[in-house]
Amino acid sequence: MLNSFMMPVIIIVSFILAGIISQQFIIKYIIKAFAKSKLKWDSILLKSVRKFLVFWFFLAGAKFALPFIQLSRKWASIINKSIIVLLIATVTVVIVKLVTSIYISYSRRDSAKISSTTILVNIVKGLIYILGLLIIFQSLGIKITPLITALGVGGLAVALALQDTLANLFAGLQIIFAGQVRIGDFVRLNTGETGIITDITWRNSTIKTREQNIIVVPNAKLSQAIVTNYYLTKREVVIRVPVGVSYSSDLEKVEKVTVEVAKEVLSNNPDGVKDFTPRVLFNKFNDSSIDMNVILRVREHLAGRRVIHEFIKSLHKRYNKEGIVIPFPIRTVEYIDKK
Repeated sequence: MLNSFMMPVIIIVSFILAGIISQQFIIKYIIKAFAKSKLKWDSILLKSVRKFLVFWFFLAGAKFALPFIQLSRKWASIINKSIIVLLIATVTVVIVKLVTSIYISYSRRDSAKISSTTILVNIVKGLIYILGLLIIFQSLGIKITPLITALGVGGLAVALALQDTLANLFAGLQIIFAGQVRIGDFVRLNTGETGIITDITWRNSTIKTREQNIIVVPNAKLSQAIVTNYYLTKREVVIRVPVGVSYSSDLEKVEKVTVEVAKEVLSNNPDGVKDFTPRVLFNKFNDSSIDMNVILRVREHLAGRRVIHEFIKSLHKRYNKEGIVIPFPIRTVEYIDKK
């Protein structure tokens, strides 16, 4: 009896040792070799495989050792099918990790047309897991055609009960594939909300405001909203800074000094576009000042406030040095005696 179990134990232990050696040396060496590669998914694949490698060697050892164990046909069939199920399940997990990692890595590129969103990642994972489950059923001899038919009928009933949820789901997919609103875009809705799109889930989209608050918008509402996307074409944006100077000012000097300050701010501020030439446009005779707009360009919409902050400080300091007056709002009232 003891001798009958020696060969299976030797086979299984040998396969486990081979798996440990492969995990510790061969795969580890390959991961280091791929570390400098631009194809990051290669490293992801190897790390995923390495996690299950010893277990796969154990399953292979059990498969080879099975004929040497004196078991009834029923138990041999159960163990054999269990090995196949475990192998398919773990391979499915590796494929899910690989595919989602490749998708996330690709979607984070600037040239990617589809952003990495929770809704798409979950859909991809769900489809692969369903496919793996169907393969397991097929390997166990379970007919999947009646199962698919039953799922179709059940899915219709669920769809009727979850109309609002499905409306948000398909609206989210529409938003993603339209490509007009992407993760990381700075947007303004027609209802006044502004912020960066941080995620699109199966039900809601989240917008992070400048104040670090999170706005949750149902996908159906977002798909119907009028959205201003400041990052859709170019992230660089033009900003206008209103400035007023007194009527006694030399406007040629004002224009020259203002442009010099604007150039200096754009050159020294990392948020400014250094090769842009600022402009000054006088536009109004106001009650107590001659008003103008200073045209600047910044690298993105969110950077505008920081550049304006530095520009106003620098301009105020330079105006004081040059004797250029920014007047207080005043109103002159003349009294006329009609007697």
